[in-house]
Amino acid sequence: MSWSRRAVLRGAAATVALPFLPSLLPRAAANSTPPLRLLFFFVPNGLRMDTWRPVGAGSTLELGPTMQGLVGLEDRLCVVSGLDLAAARSPILGDHSRCSGSFLTCASVAQDVVRNGISVDQVAAAHLGVGTPFRSLELGSEPAAGVGLCDGDYPCVYAHTQSWSSPTSPMPNLTHPRTVFDRLFGRSGEAATPEEAVRLAAFQGSVLDAVRTQATALQATLAVEDRHRLDQYLTGLRELEQRVDVLSSCGPSDPPPDVVPLRDHPDVMLDLAVAALACDRTRVVSYMLANAACDRVYDFLPGVRDAHHQASHHEGDEGLLAQIATIDRWEVDRFARLLRRMDESPLGTGTLLDHSLVVFGSGISDGNRHAHDDLPVIVAGGGGGAVAGGRHLVVPSGTPLANLHTSILQAAGVATPAFADATGPLEGLAG
Repeated sequence: MSWSRRAVLRGAAATVALPFLPSLLPRAAANSTPPLRLLFFFVPNGLRMDTWRPVGAGSTLELGPTMQGLVGLEDRLCVVSGLDLAAARSPILGDHSRCSGSFLTCASVAQDVVRNGISVDQVAAAHLGVGTPFRSLELGSEPAAGVGLCDGDYPCVYAHTQSWSSPTSPMPNLTHPRTVFDRLFGRSGEAATPEEAVRLAAFQGSVLDAVRTQATALQATLAVEDRHRLDQYLTGLRELEQRVDVLSSCGPSDPPPDVVPLRDHPDVMLDLAVAALACDRTRVVSYMLANAACDRVYDFLPGVRDAHHQASHHEGDEGLLAQIATIDRWEVDRFARLLRRMDESPLGTGTLLDHSLVVFGSGISDGNRHAHDDLPVIVAGGGGGAVAGGRHLVVPSGTPLANLHTSILQAAGVATPAFADATGPLEGLAG
């Protein structure tokens, strides 16, 4: 049996994509650099900036209280201060809608009709996604918040969407873990014939059971190192499948994703993202930890009793500031866990994190003022040398966020001198 770089295991009821296995390829191909992966991680309501900011600048990166979960990953991080999202600034109400709507587009969203720019992830996906099963993957941990008009009489779609394939085409987030798992790993929709569709509909076991025979045959053809890698991958995939089963075991009558335990939901969704990137189901992922102006109460966190959005308008109240600091720390801890999972996932001659750029941030800095300047942004990963880690990059005040997006697109191989309102690539990002 011959195998290709985009190898899959196919059974009667499922298709399981394989991770990068060098021994399936000619020597030259096995040593080649995998294509870049991108992941954009959005958080709402801004952050408490005094506990966010690192101490020092340049090659001195001393993480502040909010980023303590990232300790040990400093050499994979570039914290950027000074970026500005001018498109979200307006004298009229609606800062939260503009925050999420403009974060990846750097375009001014329309108030009277649904109209935005094309987002950086979708520009990159048009280039990186050729030949992958999914050009991009849009994920979230909070369902869409209504239709019609919401914050500031802006269309509600801006509040729960950050990815746009055209000015009038928002890319909705998938928020149910089972739906994402099924779409990525073949529990539905991959049957080639009506007969296969019937078998697929009747299949209720693990997707790995459906391809076990072929997996055993493949094991015999692999080098020892790749046997271990394949076994580790399939074991991890089954563990992830079991975690998803726990969260959505009620069949088609499951409650909406907002009742899934919030302490588990982000990690499961991000594990799915890592699996999708590692096995090349997609190379571009966007994730919203919550929607703009999120009013969830994170009452599983110690000392948190007020809704997130409400607490972000703290007016200097020490109790609310303490709650915001706790929520911020939890959000960054989710990001840190994601990075560690990516760094544990082999890809090419390194890890998934080595061959990725991961952006964490928000279109608001200080939630109390609805400020869109000096945004909280971290760029992580190797990215083929596009980012120099272990640094706090302080750029001139007012530097467009689009400059960062331009650098990311150039790292992905997109020939663009400037994205949206960029003045060029972000100076100093590569060291």
